Amino acid sequence: MVMNTLKEALDTRGLTVNEASKLGAKYQTLYKQYLGDRNVGPQTALFYERILGIPRSEIRPDLWPPAHTETSDHAV
Repeated sequence: MVMNTLKEALDTRGLTVNEASKLGAKYQTLYKQYLGDRNVGPQTALFYERILGIPRSEIRPDLWPPAHTETSDHAV
C-alpha cells in the first residue's frame, strides 16, 4: 500500500485542500494529490514546500530522505 504523504502532511497541520489552495496551489491538482489519484512530482514538492511550509522530505521522502539526527558520543 502506498502512503499518501501529502494527505498526511496536510492533515497533521490541520490544513484543508481549500485552505492550501488559497495559498497558491491549484485546487483540482491538490485535491487529486490529496486523494492519492495523482502523484506529487519533484517540482510540485518544491512548490508546496515554498507556499505551504511542508518540507520536501516529508512530501517526497523517496527523493529527499529526511535528515537523520545522530547523537554523538563526543561531548563538545
